[in-house]
Amino acid sequence: MSLRGLILGGFAACILVIVGLSALTLSSVSSQTGPIDDIESRADRVANNTIPLLLAIKDIRLDIIQVQQFLTDASATGNDEALAEADEWVARFNEHLDTAKGLAERMGLEDHVNTLERIEGVFPPFLRNGKAMAKAYKEKGRDAGNALMENFDELAVILLQRLDEITEVVSNQTWEEMGALLEHTQAVHDSNQTLIRWQMALSALASLAALVIAVLIGTFAGRAFAALHKDVDDALADRFDAIPALSPDRKDEFGPIARALALFRQRGSEVAAMQAERERAALEAEEARKTALRNMADTVEVETTAAVERVAGEGTRVAKAAAAMAGSAVSVGTHSQTVANAAEHALANAQTVAGAAEQLSASIREIASRVETSTQMVEDVVDTGQQAGETVVSLTQAMERIGDVAGLIGDIARRTHMLALNATIEAQRAGVAGKGFAVVADEVKHLAEQTGKSTEEIARQIGELRSVGTKVASEIDEMLAAITQISSVSGSIAAAVQEQDAATQEIVRNVVETSDAAREVSDHIGEVATEASRTGERATEVQALLEAMTAEIVDLRRMLNAAVRTATPEVNRRRNPRINLDSSAVVELNNGTVSTKMLDISLCGGQFELDIDEDMAVHGQLQVDGLPPAIPFEVVEVHQGRARIRFDESAIDKEALARFIAEHHRQRRTA
Repeated sequence: MSLRGLILGGFAACILVIVGLSALTLSSVSSQTGPIDDIESRADRVANNTIPLLLAIKDIRLDIIQVQQFLTDASATGNDEALAEADEWVARFNEHLDTAKGLAERMGLEDHVNTLERIEGVFPPFLRNGKAMAKAYKEKGRDAGNALMENFDELAVILLQRLDEITEVVSNQTWEEMGALLEHTQAVHDSNQTLIRWQMALSALASLAALVIAVLIGTFAGRAFAALHKDVDDALADRFDAIPALSPDRKDEFGPIARALALFRQRGSEVAAMQAERERAALEAEEARKTALRNMADTVEVETTAAVERVAGEGTRVAKAAAAMAGSAVSVGTHSQTVANAAEHALANAQTVAGAAEQLSASIREIASRVETSTQMVEDVVDTGQQAGETVVSLTQAMERIGDVAGLIGDIARRTHMLALNATIEAQRAGVAGKGFAVVADEVKHLAEQTGKSTEEIARQIGELRSVGTKVASEIDEMLAAITQISSVSGSIAAAVQEQDAATQEIVRNVVETSDAAREVSDHIGEVATEASRTGERATEVQALLEAMTAEIVDLRRMLNAAVRTATPEVNRRRNPRINLDSSAVVELNNGTVSTKMLDISLCGGQFELDIDEDMAVHGQLQVDGLPPAIPFEVVEVHQGRARIRFDESAIDKEALARFIAEHHRQRRTA
């Protein structure tokens, strides 16, 4: 039932009661038609123009904020999907901007149209600057992106300020429209009350009907306007989930208002839901980013620790190899000195042998010269004997003595031959035979002297035979035969002496070559010893460098883990709280039980003072006062007398450990 129908019904009843009152009633109703039409017009304007314009402006603001957010995310992460999302919100911005401009033009709000056009003009530079900023962050680094961020933020502020200005103006206009609507509605209400009073005053007959009509109209209008007031308050207070008092399905004058308010609540609820969804998505994205950063930090720490341990192991093995090489170099130097001494000794022996061989060669040449002289003298004796053959017959006795002398010479020749053979054998044994060469040479010389004396005796006897003449002719023939034999033996001796001289020269040459080789070995073995010493020094340097490198690798691992853990607040924030302790503890390791000091502890591990060999894979159990006994652990890092451990989570009482940590944390906060 509409308000107009109610009023017309009342007036119709009054007409039945009194004809005169009907004219007044019709006049009064006619006077209310204009205000009611104005109410409908204003309600239609608010519902179809003002409120949609306000919602479109809020949508534009949301679009700009979303574009700014996704461009900022693309700049921070370099994610192309964020740029695609930004483009989608740009399309929504253009759509909402066109809607707002159309509404403003339809409402004749030129100032609003101009403001929206200015926003439309600022948005493209804002968008270009944002994309350029994201590209700069991705391709050129933080400094290049930061240079564009200030201009990007300034353009965003300008856009939002202008939107705030037009939002404020449109909101004020909406309030003005709603206020005017309430004023006109109140005016209609007042007019109805006046009409009721006139009816009561003019007609006693219509008093009851007028009273009923007035009560009905007052009740209906009061409830409707109260409901309208409540709905308007709920809408302006953003209570979009409140149950509306005015049904949008009403067919009366309040129907358009109720529908406009319902649309306003719907749009407001959608905006609130979108805002909540965006905040929820932002929180989820932030949590996912934090989780990813923590996982990345854990992965980097684990992989870095493994890689550094492998490098440290290789460095240790190389250091051991360098130490072994240094020892080998020292050994080579020692053996090189021994070889050098042996080479010098061999050189001295070779030089001694060479000197003895030279002396032997000189003696042999002297013997050969004297043997050749003896041979020549024998030939002279043969010639003389042939000339005095007929005159030596009388020299028989002398010839006998010559025979004895010849026998002596033969014996000397035989001994000389044997000594020559001995000299040859000694030459073949060259090496330690230098003294033998000297003995042989002396003996040959002695025999040669005896041979010379015998030859002189023969010459003297031959002189005596010259005086005898032909008496010893026959004896001379025999003597010539003996002398011929002596000449043959002397030739053999000469040939043997020449062979001995050639062999001695070969010995001298070999000894000289041996001496040169020993000298060269001595020279080179010195260089070998020097290089071995240098190699040992370099191996020692390499070993020292490897030890320093191993220490630096451990420091690098610690600093890298610290850098990754403190790169961002999200990574540095531990999932398991760690508290500092200064408590005594008992640690049971592979090789026994030791007492130590517990430095800190968490649900997953801790740190205590203990010096352990870094190469050992240490497992053990920890006992601390107030904790469950025998917590299994594994040592993951040792540095500067501190061991960092990781608990075996499958074998610990997490609830008891958590209570222990919470109690100590509470005590520290209280202190």
